[in-house]
Amino acid sequence: MDLTTRIKKSKQMIRMVRPQELTGSDLIYPIFVREDGKKLEIPSIKSQRYLSLDDAVDVCNEALEFDIPAVMVFGALKNKNDDGSISLNKDAFHPKIFKMLKK
Repeated sequence: MDLTTRIKKSKQMIRMVRPQELTGSDLIYPIFVREDGKKLEIPSIKSQRYLSLDDAVDVCNEALEFDIPAVMVFGALKNKNDDGSISLNKDAFHPKIFKMLKK
């Protein structure tokens, strides 16, 4: 019995070795937004940079053009507290980001 015949005997093995197809609709694009609006390179992540709020909206529109259906937003705040509760305020930066992106 050759290898291909053994693989074809098990449905689980067929699922494991079948070719995988990755499309833009399988992706989530990360965006990093600074509250102060400065556009800076992120040293620990190659080819990524912090964006201003307006640039984040433009990048999200570009992602949609490439059929990327989702973004993950990482906000960089000017002022932080120990438990992170500052981001839960109604006038905090994170709600502003999501309000702009929903428009």
